Amino acid sequence: MGLDLDREDHHIADAVQNNFPALARRLREVQGRLLRLPGPREPEAYDKLARALEQCLQQIRQTKPTVQQVKKHLDALRDGVERLRLDEAELTEDAIDAVRRAAEVLSHHVPQLRDLGVEATNIEPAAVRIEEHLRTERPWREIGDLDQAVADIRAAYRSERANLLRLQEEALEAARARVKRREGFSMLTADQAHQVLRPLTEAATTTDEESIAPTLVQLRDTFTLALTNAEDQANEILDRQLSEGEKPLIVRLDLGLKNRELTTEAEVDALLAEVRAKLLEKIREGARVRLR
Repeated sequence: MGLDLDREDHHIADAVQNNFPALARRLREVQGRLLRLPGPREPEAYDKLARALEQCLQQIRQTKPTVQQVKKHLDALRDGVERLRLDEAELTEDAIDAVRRAAEVLSHHVPQLRDLGVEATNIEPAAVRIEEHLRTERPWREIGDLDQAVADIRAAYRSERANLLRLQEEALEAARARVKRREGFSMLTADQAHQVLRPLTEAATTTDEESIAPTLVQLRDTFTLALTNAEDQANEILDRQLSEGEKPLIVRLDLGLKNRELTTEAEVDALLAEVRAKLLEKIREGARVRLR
């Protein structure tokens, strides 16, 4: 601890009383910093140091028992204080933040890029470097060496996420255009048009390029289903809007053609006759038919 003491017991006991409480506070502070790092980081030296400090302070008003405890735990005190001094100097806020950023990239960005099937040549080597460094006992040491690896992965992630969001917006615009092209949409009031298009607006994913949720795969796959459902809802609302009053009722008609198998010319003719009959039935009732 940098103290120059005489070897008399009372000098040693006084030094314990005057310095060990502050040493215990320093230990708790560094332990708190370690807790902010990913994974278990409590070194064995700190566990031994904490027990040594507790034992040395247990009978602080009694000189001889205190000195005996110091002697008993001298190795743990020496090793623990040396480790504490190093970690206090190295484990800065910047170092903690850098370790946390590297761990986040490894835990969230890399798996999402892999799940999406991104094959950028710089991603895997960068991920390996980060993983190996974070497995070391003191990953905050030379953490700056990972800056480029972390930046490469984040850049690839942002690029993929931005592309997915762009594709979403393009798909939404195409869906809006299809709804707007339907006969009668141009006759709606502004409020009616807003109601019709609202499901499509709500289908857009609320996120940005930096977010880690929803995942890249969810941005790609979940949105496709959401868009289909939203377009169906928009068309249903438009059906109701256009069917008000004396306007012809719009009927959604499912012709049941999905997975239908035909093998002969006669079956084709029969199917066409069946479809024609279904359509004419609704049209003769005065309805406008919208095929599903």
